[in-house]
Amino acid sequence: ASSSTSVGGAILLENTGNTGAGFIIYSNAGASSGRLMNIRADNIAFDQAAFHIDYDGTSNAFEILQNSTDSSSNAISVTSINPNDTAVGIIGQETGKGTVKITHKYTGTADTNASAMSILLDGTSAGTAAQGIFIDSTAAQPTTGNLLTIKNNAVNELTLSSAGVLSTAGDIIPTVSDAASLGTTSLMWSDLFLASGAVINFNAGDVTITHSLNTLTVVGGDLVLPAAGLTI
Repeated sequence: ASSSTSVGGAILLENTGNTGAGFIIYSNAGASSGRLMNIRADNIAFDQAAFHIDYDGTSNAFEILQNSTDSSSNAISVTSINPNDTAVGIIGQETGKGTVKITHKYTGTADTNASAMSILLDGTSAGTAAQGIFIDSTAAQPTTGNLLTIKNNAVNELTLSSAGVLSTAGDIIPTVSDAASLGTTSLMWSDLFLASGAVINFNAGDVTITHSLNTLTVVGGDLVLPAAGLTI
């Protein structure tokens, strides 16, 4: 009846005097109709964890080594049918490392279609409105660090600050020409800042506006002014 992790229990294995493993299940069987271990808590009033680990050592509290090469075999498979809470909850108190770290290792063969993390929003036939990635800081003192930092070879390629400032080291390019807008008629950007020598290029060079010191040069077409003229 005790909830202790060191005394009591229907089965207690005391392994203090043993330098080897405390509990081993081994099987060299082929096809089987049963798992090597099953845990089931079948009463909805049961309010304890079905599996619990307390660990004070220097290695890993939980390890899985997946040797299978089957395309349908996952090292960890978690399925939840509870619509009211998270399928996997992870809490960490790190000061210099990520709460979750995912490492994709190159195996020496082509891995163009691989990814360190893949997210599938499965709406089946009814469709889904779920968000792919949701980031929030709900504490009384929210984060002052970046909400998102993407690096490549230790270089910041894309960052999103806690104030919503998006910074990129590269270009922002639409996937289809003449299909996306920068702002809308009701949600407009306030200012546009361009560096010295900047070029505004219309239709792949049909008309360009180029800046130089105190000068804007229009090339490739006419500059049409209102009939009432230009007021300076």
